[in-house]
Amino acid sequence: MRQQQISAFHRHRLILMLRILDGLRDGASRREIASVIFGRDVRSISAVDWQNTSARRHLARLIAEGRGYVSGGYRRILRGGPTKGQLFHNAAHERTSSA
Repeated sequence: MRQQQISAFHRHRLILMLRILDGLRDGASRREIASVIFGRDVRSISAVDWQNTSARRHLARLIAEGRGYVSGGYRRILRGGPTKGQLFHNAAHERTSSA
């Protein structure tokens, strides 16, 4: 069986998803969460500007993907099966490529 590892990028993305879902569960608004996660205060912008900001769309994608993992998608990670995007990279391939 090949050894699979989660890439550093996707590890960071999974952590963001969990932090976001924890914030929603604890009652934080999406704007509050976006301000913390993305490091820019979007709490005081107008509703129209919020609707058009890339932070809102990025947050929505992370929420949707995170909910998918929480509702059972995490099992794909544990099985090493196919996931959305290239979540895994082959550790053996990485060792031979870097040599």
